[in-house]
Amino acid sequence: EVFVVVAPKKVIAETLKPFAGTAAEPRIVTLAPLAFASLASQSLSGVSEPLALIDIGHRSTDIVIIESGEFVSTRTLARGGVHVTQAIAKALVVDEESAGRLKHDSLSIDERATLTDTEAILRRAALSALAPLLLDIKRTLLGHVAAGNAKIERVLLVGGGARIRGLDAVLAHEIGAAVARFRPLAGADDTIPHEAEVGDIAPKALGLALRGVTGSKVAPINLRKGEFVLTANFDIIKERAGRIAASVLTLIALLIFSLASRGSLLSAKEAEQKSELMRITKFIFGKEVSEFSVALNQLGLGGGTDEQRMPDVSALDYWGEFAKYARARP
Repeated sequence: EVFVVVAPKKVIAETLKPFAGTAAEPRIVTLAPLAFASLASQSLSGVSEPLALIDIGHRSTDIVIIESGEFVSTRTLARGGVHVTQAIAKALVVDEESAGRLKHDSLSIDERATLTDTEAILRRAALSALAPLLLDIKRTLLGHVAAGNAKIERVLLVGGGARIRGLDAVLAHEIGAAVARFRPLAGADDTIPHEAEVGDIAPKALGLALRGVTGSKVAPINLRKGEFVLTANFDIIKERAGRIAASVLTLIALLIFSLASRGSLLSAKEAEQKSELMRITKFIFGKEVSEFSVALNQLGLGGGTDEQRMPDVSALDYWGEFAKYARARP
């Protein structure tokens, strides 16, 4: 299986621009949905059915497919909550800041809700802006099934766009699956100020934190390549200095041990050879000689050329004389 990530250079440059000239330059630029991989392995490990975690952000929407608590695939759609805000601003002829407040405070797209005239206008504008997004979500989930995978029966919503009242019911009707908000910090949210806003970004932030602590089964992906590569980072050097120093000291210790071991082996071999020399010279000369040069001199083989050190009479000469004597006998 191959997991491919492609990002326009312009997007990477815009992501890094706010950090230029600061001490907080990021070492890694990765795909945001990968944060949910670690979160899924911790929070959804007991869920065996395939599900989709959909993060409806400000300008984009991330769809993450999870099976048995494991990350399977992801897709990013170029539509998010800002498109609903812009549609409301256009419909009511207000600025986007006012439209954003109306979206969070007054908007409901639940067909069962009783609405005022203004709220009805809000609903029509929001549904018009959400229609392309809902269609892309449906196509993504159908494509997952068409690839030979099991049907997604459950969808979990996160992100600021997920706060739109009635969105879960509208999406459930569109895709034919159960839809609910995903709150991994349920029970702890009450202690967090501005719970609604924090709860929207908490899943992704929690996933990033878990990725740093527990790691992830998904291979790390860093888009800081080529012209965007991080050429100098003193924080990394300081962070790794201790490990580098420990590694160097370990290598030095191993080298010293290796040299000491070789020296011990050579000393043992030398002692063995000297003992053998003394045994042989005791047998030949009647006394032990511990130096090879002395033994050679006593044999008459010390100094001179190779020809000069050759013996005058060899064992072959004696064998020839013995053969002559044997043949001479009757």
